[in-house]
Amino acid sequence: DAPPVYDGTNEAEIVRYIDTYITCSATAVEAELVKLQTHDHRATCFKYDPHDCRFEFPRAPMDVTRILHPYTDEEKAADGFQVMADRWAKIKQLLADIDAEKVPPPATVEQLLALAGLSLEEYIAAVRVPLKRMTAFLRRTPMEMRINPYNPVLLRIWRANMDMQFCLDPYGAAMYIVSYMLKANRGLSRAMERAADQARHDDDNLKSRIRKVGNAFVNTQEMSAQEAVYLALGLPLRSASRQSVFVPSTRPEDRTQLLRPPKDLQVLAEADPESDDIFVPGLVHAYQRRLPSLEQVCIADFATCYSKASGTRAGTGD
Repeated sequence: DAPPVYDGTNEAEIVRYIDTYITCSATAVEAELVKLQTHDHRATCFKYDPHDCRFEFPRAPMDVTRILHPYTDEEKAADGFQVMADRWAKIKQLLADIDAEKVPPPATVEQLLALAGLSLEEYIAAVRVPLKRMTAFLRRTPMEMRINPYNPVLLRIWRANMDMQFCLDPYGAAMYIVSYMLKANRGLSRAMERAADQARHDDDNLKSRIRKVGNAFVNTQEMSAQEAVYLALGLPLRSASRQSVFVPSTRPEDRTQLLRPPKDLQVLAEADPESDDIFVPGLVHAYQRRLPSLEQVCIADFATCYSKASGTRAGTGD
């Protein structure tokens, strides 16, 4: 049941998979769940452009799910490209007017096309104008322009907003994850700076100052109700079906080793002042001391199939 990988020739298969698991329908789930998926504009939506939502809402309706490609530089230089760009500007304004209820919302894509005075081919050609990467456009009516893509089964279980998309470019997904991990929270940084500056000038004791800085962090950091509950209960925020094990493969003299805790070093010094067993035993150490019955097991299999028994400390048992 793994999703197909886009290879440039299997768009029909990709579309079938998307339609099976992802939708932005306003009727596939209960109305209260659809409300969770409906985008509401906030100040952050217009952080880069005062007129365009950076999350691209309202999104262009489609009669069926389609994978659209951006225009090449040669196509953009062609004479007819400006005509398509003007059509896109017209469509974009029409969608904004429908979204703002300045124009009665059409019920179908066909009615939207009639309102715009365009054929389906002209409409699709215009929608491709702003694209910078290959994009999947889900089947959606003009009434569903603000609904985030979701999976009905998962939405009923999760009961919170989700944005489910099919990954057409794994490198783009990797870049998004890395950028998200490394991005700075400027609002939080400014709040912490103000709190720290205020604490420096307060006459309160150190404990009170630290409490104020901590309160500034807690009150500024935004998180969902689900995340807050998970943190309060000590539940893991993420999990994976695979684990990774690091196997040191460099020469022994080039390996990084951890010193034993000071308490253990003190006990070791009292027992044997000449002992050089000052490092925490690692994977290689455990492999060297494996049981005779595991003599034929290679270090890769040993690392992935065997682990230290719970309740034992490193170096005290295997």
